[in-house]
Amino acid sequence: MEKKTFISNNPIGSQPVVTDFTAKSNEAQYILLGDTTLEKVDTPDYTGDGNCVVYKHNDNEDKDEKIVVWSQAEYDFLEKQYDRNYTVHPSLWNNGRNNHLNGVFRVHDEMPIFQVRGYDMANISFVYTGKSWLIFDTLMSGECTQVAVDLFNDYLDKKYKNNYAKVGKETIEAVIVSHSHIDHYGGLQTLKDINGGELIIYAPKGFEQHAVSENLYAGVAMGRRASYQYGTGLAACPCGRISIGIGQGQSKGTVGYLRPSFEVDEVFMNSHDHDFKGIKETGRRYLVFGNVRLYFQLTPGTEAPAEMNNYLEFYQDGQLVHRALWMAENCNGTLHNLYTLRGAQVRDAKAWSDFLMQTLSLWPDAEVVFQAHNWPRVNAVNKENAVNEYLFRTAAAYKYLNDQCLLYMNQGFKPDEIAEKVRLPKPLECTPYLRPYYGTLKHNARAVYQRYLGWYDANPVHLDPLPEKERAEKYAALLLQPAENLVKQIEAEYKQGNYRFVADVCYQLLLGKAPNDESYRDYLADSLQQLGFLAESGIWRNSYLSGAGEVREGTPQQKPSVAPLLNDDGTYKMPLSSMMRNMSNEMLLDYLAIVLDTDKASALGAEALWSQKSKPATTDFYLGITSMTSESSDDTQLFHVSVEYGVLLYRKILDEDISSPVKVILTRENLYSLIANIGNNANIKKIVGGLTGDDRAISLLQQIFCYMVNINRYATFDIMQPCNDRYYQWVEKCAGMLEESYDNISVISFDTAYFLSDNDKDCWNSTGCELVDAGIIDDLYFFSETPAEEYGGIGYDKTFYKYQYCETLYECYKYLAGNYVPDSGTQFVKFCIDMVEPYVNRFRRKPGERPDGATPKGEGRGAEYYPFDEDDLNTWKKYCLQVFGCMDTNKDIRYIYNENIRFCGNGDTSNKNPGIGQDGEFYGSELLHFLYLCYRFLYDYKHKTIG
Repeated sequence: MEKKTFISNNPIGSQPVVTDFTAKSNEAQYILLGDTTLEKVDTPDYTGDGNCVVYKHNDNEDKDEKIVVWSQAEYDFLEKQYDRNYTVHPSLWNNGRNNHLNGVFRVHDEMPIFQVRGYDMANISFVYTGKSWLIFDTLMSGECTQVAVDLFNDYLDKKYKNNYAKVGKETIEAVIVSHSHIDHYGGLQTLKDINGGELIIYAPKGFEQHAVSENLYAGVAMGRRASYQYGTGLAACPCGRISIGIGQGQSKGTVGYLRPSFEVDEVFMNSHDHDFKGIKETGRRYLVFGNVRLYFQLTPGTEAPAEMNNYLEFYQDGQLVHRALWMAENCNGTLHNLYTLRGAQVRDAKAWSDFLMQTLSLWPDAEVVFQAHNWPRVNAVNKENAVNEYLFRTAAAYKYLNDQCLLYMNQGFKPDEIAEKVRLPKPLECTPYLRPYYGTLKHNARAVYQRYLGWYDANPVHLDPLPEKERAEKYAALLLQPAENLVKQIEAEYKQGNYRFVADVCYQLLLGKAPNDESYRDYLADSLQQLGFLAESGIWRNSYLSGAGEVREGTPQQKPSVAPLLNDDGTYKMPLSSMMRNMSNEMLLDYLAIVLDTDKASALGAEALWSQKSKPATTDFYLGITSMTSESSDDTQLFHVSVEYGVLLYRKILDEDISSPVKVILTRENLYSLIANIGNNANIKKIVGGLTGDDRAISLLQQIFCYMVNINRYATFDIMQPCNDRYYQWVEKCAGMLEESYDNISVISFDTAYFLSDNDKDCWNSTGCELVDAGIIDDLYFFSETPAEEYGGIGYDKTFYKYQYCETLYECYKYLAGNYVPDSGTQFVKFCIDMVEPYVNRFRRKPGERPDGATPKGEGRGAEYYPFDEDDLNTWKKYCLQVFGCMDTNKDIRYIYNENIRFCGNGDTSNKNPGIGQDGEFYGSELLHFLYLCYRFLYDYKHKTIG
């Protein structure tokens, strides 16, 4: 029986337990996260009397009774270090500690920007204009807003004496309400009262409509659901409420809504009735408040349907001295929600990313960014680019979610499969302000699916499911039957016309590969057919009958042509649809971003993925696209294109002010040719070779297109079985075939060629080549020809070298292992993969093209080798080698290290330190073989053959 650890302070009355599994999993996370992923936040400048507690009076009975509407005192336990409290994820504990810090904070030492944080779920921000105050957002309740203003005035009195006017009658010049969520405007009436009965309020266009629709039309439903999201019924303690990622929770005070004085839109900003200044054509219009110029950027459809950012310029004696960005709730210091659990309209990840890129384009010189939740980011001596990096990485995360989920959708993956499969690129995953404290990858991935394809996954079994209770009752009755009676019970249900239930249960049994699968297959097909016969809706009928047909006959195979798609003059043969021909340049770039394989394109990342200290690499360029056949056309549109962390981002250049004019010029015809040949890298190379421009930009463009996926290959993806189940079986078959030669290959040297046997050639032809064409195995283009050969990888000639063999097995088992959650059995292997895998990208590129400028030792692709970077080498020696050699370590984990050394040293007598050993240096074959063994371990663990 599993050991249970008892912990006090249970919020629901009974004694809580932490199982060994949970404790070891959270312990593994504590080790894996390390110090770099856990943020440390400055303490407040002023806290008044300590942790805030806000009260309101009972209006119904005893007028003297005080009701707590907000309390930071109940979170005192978070002031301690994590101390291995395994009822809480260590990263969430750290977020809770940071959000527990409450008081007045000065946002920037040289700018008059202040925030009161920790006095409600959101922040209230104060900007001094010389004589009065601009306030950015209120708190959720009037009581919390009043106490926050009182604290701030007390702070001004004690810290600055007469340097600043207090927030009081006629000193609030205006309130900027960033968006239409109640936690940002609930204190408006209180601010109006403080200001003497008048208040100017600016809000984004559509604010009032969406504030009302969200909080009234679906208010009751949303409120009940929100009690789960915010943990309203839980106590604040180590086994209850900790944090919601953007604050400690919601206050329970009085909401005082006011209609905005002005809703800001383009018409408003260009109206002669308002004192907007600036050049209309640039979109950079501003209002003047004392010493501050305030710019507006509307961002509808991002974190809220109506939202806006602001840019502030501070002037002194007529001279611009400082710049700041107010980012509303569009950058929050956590991965945000594309779908919120309380319920709301699904948000547009692409629009969110696009607006953040627009912010960067409009105002790249901001010195500080502050927002409505969590804490600011400031450019500093050791972080000169902190603000722009914050915006850029956040944009990349939302763009990745949008594009990668769309790629998976086009490959046929269903919502739950995508949620299991999606994972942020490593540099973004390890970024502290993109951790999933509020939004998560899993429910955001489902949100992207819902936005584009809705709730239905196209499987007719899921078209009209039974209500939850009725379904449960039928399953319970079925499960109580002896196993040998299962088919008879299903037959009885079928005869009674319970086709929806029969289809449901038989589908589950087929997925689980239960015995008697042919009987279940027949009943599934027959039930769907009967449902089709009963349907009044023509589209329901077609869906049911199509599903029945594919259950019986299998998914139709429509193998796309792999013939060359170029004419002799280099133009494409395959005609593109009229829709694609009429897409704007921006829409074509959006399409290319979707079909880019993020996993492989991460080799082009903006930072060396293996070192936190590496400087950003130059992996961006200026791309000109002209609609004419001549590259010298005057109608060329210029775009700044970059592939950072595997994500393709771009912005349109509106002028010729380019500091580093690295250009490549494409005609629309060139672009059509490249799109038509995605997946045919030989043709891509020919097309790109004929382009005009900077050599480095052309090289980058070629690499980007070679990392793209021909989604037309997936035009007949599986619907009635797990997505691409046949590919999974092919990968297993291919890996098994290659492993049969494992012992023979272990004894050859790195420069000795190996040939597949005739039987193995047949297997490779039937599975391996298909997997390469589908982009599942990155075989042909991983390494250049060293030693010289006609085909890279195993290739069509079935001849390969040791490092190419290891690369193919690594790709196979990486695919088979899929996503995995580290637990007590796998956390160390995951730790090793996360540390070691980024080094693979060093072998993907020629010396001198490394993202970090790393120089290999040895010459030639097969013979070059690298050391770990200093930090990784210390970790490898101090931690990894000890675990690998520990007698208490799982024998299968010890096997990874020992077998890596044996395999890599067996055929190379000159290799004095084979494998990834004590010296921390490795050849490509050693690195790839080590990763193959790690992923093989995870695959075996997943299938319970080890552990």
